[in-house]
Order: sequence, then C-alpha cells, then structure tokens
Amino acid sequence: MNPLDWIILAVYLGGILWLGTRFAKYVSTGQDFLLAGRTLSWWAIGMGIVVADIGAYDLMGLSAGAYTYGISQANFDWIGCVPAMVAAAFVFIPYYHRAGIYTVPEYLGLRFHPLVRSMVSLLWVLFAACTLGIFFHATAVFLNTCFQLPQVLGVSPETTYWGSILVTILVVAVYTVAGGLAAITMNDVVHLVVMFVGGVTVLVLGLALVGGPAGMAEKIHAQGEACRYHLRLLVPTDAGPGHAFPWPATLLGLALVLSPAYWIGNQAIVQKCLGAKDLWNARGGMLWAALLKTAIPIMGVIPGLIALAAFPGLEDSNQAYPLLIRDLLPVGAKGLVVAAFFAALLSSVEAYASSGTTLFLKDLAEPAWRKFKGASPSEKSMVLWGRILTVLFLLAGLLYATQARRFKTIYDNMQTLFSLFQGPTLALLLAGMFTKRATRAAGIWGLAVGVTFAGILTWARKDFPLLERLFTYGLEDPYLYVAWWSFAAAALAILLASLFTEKPDPESLRGLVYGLLPKEEKTQELLRSRLEGDE
Repeated sequence: MNPLDWIILAVYLGGILWLGTRFAKYVSTGQDFLLAGRTLSWWAIGMGIVVADIGAYDLMGLSAGAYTYGISQANFDWIGCVPAMVAAAFVFIPYYHRAGIYTVPEYLGLRFHPLVRSMVSLLWVLFAACTLGIFFHATAVFLNTCFQLPQVLGVSPETTYWGSILVTILVVAVYTVAGGLAAITMNDVVHLVVMFVGGVTVLVLGLALVGGPAGMAEKIHAQGEACRYHLRLLVPTDAGPGHAFPWPATLLGLALVLSPAYWIGNQAIVQKCLGAKDLWNARGGMLWAALLKTAIPIMGVIPGLIALAAFPGLEDSNQAYPLLIRDLLPVGAKGLVVAAFFAALLSSVEAYASSGTTLFLKDLAEPAWRKFKGASPSEKSMVLWGRILTVLFLLAGLLYATQARRFKTIYDNMQTLFSLFQGPTLALLLAGMFTKRATRAAGIWGLAVGVTFAGILTWARKDFPLLERLFTYGLEDPYLYVAWWSFAAAALAILLASLFTEKPDPESLRGLVYGLLPKEEKTQELLRSRLEGDE
C-alpha cells in the first residue's frame, strides 16, 4: 500500500464513523434503535438490503467459489436472488408491514405456537453469531494476504489474525451501538457506492491483465479436465465431486428453497423493510435491491475466474480476491478497493449484529420480561439492552471465527449454516400464510423434524449409506440437497401433524392467513393483543 492508499482508506473509515455516530441523538426508543423509527425511504432500504446481503464474504466467497467451481457460482445471485426478491416485494413484505411486526419469528409464534417463535429465533440468533465469525475470518484472510501483515509487522500469523478481527469489532461497534438501524442504513448507502466503484475497478483491470474475456476463457480451458465446466452456468449431474452445484441441486435446493427462505425469512434482510415509513417504500426498497443485485455476480464471480487464469493452482481459493488487489492494482486504486472490501465487511457485520440483537430482544428477552415482571420493559431499557447485546454479538463472533477455517470456501461455510434451518422455516412460512388447516402443534413438529433431518444429512449422513446415496448424491458439500430435503421433511411433518391435531378456529387466524386480513390498523391491534395473550 502506497501512502496515498492509506490516506484514502483512513478518510473512508473516519467518514463512516463520523456519519454513524451522528445518529445517536435520534435514538430514544426501542423502535428508533431497532427499526430506525420506521422512517426509512425506498432508496436507502434497497441499498441497505444489497450490502447487508453481499458483504465481505461475497466479495471473497463468490470469487473463491468461482475459482473452485466456475461461473455456476453466479446462480446464487441470478437464480437465487432476483425471482425471490420480486416475490417478497409483492407478497410477503406487504404482509409483514401490515402486521407491524418486529421479527419474522414473531409472526410464526402468532400463527403456530409461542414455542415455534422461541425455537426459530434461537436458531437465527445462533446463526447470526456464527455468521459474524465467518465475516471476521474473511477479514483476517484478506488483510493477511493483501498486506502480508505477519512479514511487515514481524509477528506470527495468529497475532495478526486476531488483531485484524479486534480492530474490525471496534470500528463496527462504535457507530452500530450509537445509532442503531438508522446509522447502519445511512452508512450502507455510502458502503454500496464505494463497493460498486471498487468492484468495477478490479473487474476492468483484471480483464485487461488476462487479455479480456476471450483470453480469460482460453487460459481457463488450458488448465484441463479440472476446469471443464468452469464456464458453464448449469453444471451436469455427472460433473464429478469437484463441482458442488449440479443443475438439480441448483433448481431444487437453491431456486425453490434457500432463495425464497432467505429473502422472505432472513431477519437481517426483512428488518430493513420493516423500518420503512410506509408500505410503498417497503415494497419499492426490495424491488430496487433486486435491480442492484443483478450486477453483483459480475463484480464477484468474474474476478474469481480472472484469478484462476492469472494465479492457477492456489491451495486456498479464499486468497483469489485479495491477490488480485495486492498484485494488480495501481496506487490509489488499491486504497479504494480495500475501502470497498471494508465497506462490504462492515455492512454485513452491522446487519447481522443488529438483526441478532432484535431477535434476542424482541423474541426471547421481552416476552420473558413481561412474564416475570408483568409489564413491558421501558423504552430506555430497550435502547440500553439493545446496545449491550450488539456488543455481545460482536464478541460472540470471535468464538466461531476459528471454525470457519475448516470449510473449503467461505461461501460453503455460509450456505451450510443456512441449509440447516432455512428449509424448515420456509415450510412453516408457506403453510402458515397460505393454508388455514395447518395447526399450532404442526408448526412445532414441522420445525423439529426439518431441522433434525438437516442435521443428519449434514453431519451424520456417512453413517447411513442409504441417506448418503439417496439424498446427498455423495457430494462433499451437499448443502443444496440438504435444503431441499429438509424442506420436504418439514412440509410432510406439518401435513401429517395437521391431520391428527385439532383444526384451528378460523377466528384465531384473522390477520395471519391470506384471505383473513382486516385493515392494517385493526391487524396490528389484533396481533398485538393476541401476542401478549399467548405469552
């Protein structure tokens, strides 16, 4: 890094700290901290959704996945995002906004049983903490590869690994704890602009290095059989164990399960829309995000293919993106792209720390408070505990950071965690919103069976050869198949449990099922009273 690069990076980090802390004076209630007082506009929501989704693990993870598997990695954004985002904008987000909920588990608890709310929220809380660990690991890999910190500082790689993580936690904690969701969203707008400029810079200079698209393709094909399908968007089923995304897994596990489950059930995403000033802005924010998402594979996947052409034979594909930055970029551009990486990292960390805090506070802590104290906590207490929990979530990410090293790529790590509960969650959401027959007990059975089946397919499938052969097709990282089959198992459990348990009273479903929606104000009043009654 040239001094000019360091100046650019320092100005960027100082600017976002200044911008984020300025929102502290607007935070006086729990709604202010968790949902920005429901004042967000569509353009800020859309940009916030994109940066919360793509994050640092995408800039590195998409490139690492493309280096290892090829352009089929782009399906996670094209097939795996845009269609589900449009469906979310027109079907699910309006419903959430009408209900006036804070969290997705809050709806599931109303529709099925308070235990379902607690179970789903706990799963998401654990997932958020693990996700933070993945982001911290990505930071350490990036900084150690790009800046060669152990050699420059004369210390061990472990020292620079943990030092990088601690610095990241400190930067994010300052403005996330101070300003809540409003500070996060406004910084996200800045993050997205910087990320797009930095991503395009890497793309243009990288293609110039390898001789353009044609030169890149020629160099990849020259690497032989291992790269035979690297330039095919849909990979055949006989591609072999080195290719994790054969087309049946892409269509069943990704397009039909992981994608819709993510865009309609992920608290880090939905929370941005719940902070909208009105329904029009909530829906418009998701559609604006869908348009922006179409560009992400170009900035994430193509650099991975460029790195494969320029640096063949890397033992750790997670180093692909950092190496492009370190070895290709001129003075000034390097500082800008490093700032773009930090933009992606910070936006992801702040989104999952905020969503984890909201889930714990609203779905686990507040109901317990009301049960034992007989009243809701004060607004001052909500803000205080929101800030404390945000710090605790950032520290919890440290516990998972070392486990992230065990996975082949950062993206594999993230999607494996998603597949453990996204399928069952989607089954509950669909059954809850679109059927009147699904019973309260069915929600508990569906979630328990689906998550258990996902865990067996992920960790114990090799102990059951029949499961290995029928449900995961012998893939080393079968998370797409895990998502599909856990969804099917949960849906079947919901169906069977509903047949053998008492049919719900139609009046108890008002405001919870399509076809039984009163006006917005009455929906919120009805659901509030029912939620407090269940607790």
